[in-house]
Amino acid sequence: MGRIPTWAVILIGVFLLAGVGALVFMLMIKPERERLADLQKQLDTQKQIADRLDATNVRLEEVTAQ
Repeated sequence: MGRIPTWAVILIGVFLLAGVGALVFMLMIKPERERLADLQKQLDTQKQIADRLDATNVRLEEVTAQ
């Protein structure tokens, strides 16, 4: 037994960094992306409601003008 070869230390370091990167992605980035997707759906729903309201107001003005 002796020293650990340099290439083995580098390889272990690369695998550890990859593991830490994957962990950061899973714990921090992925939940935020899911939250962002949920907020985007809510925004789209609100825009549809606002568009229907605008169309309804235009129709109401047409009906009351007659």
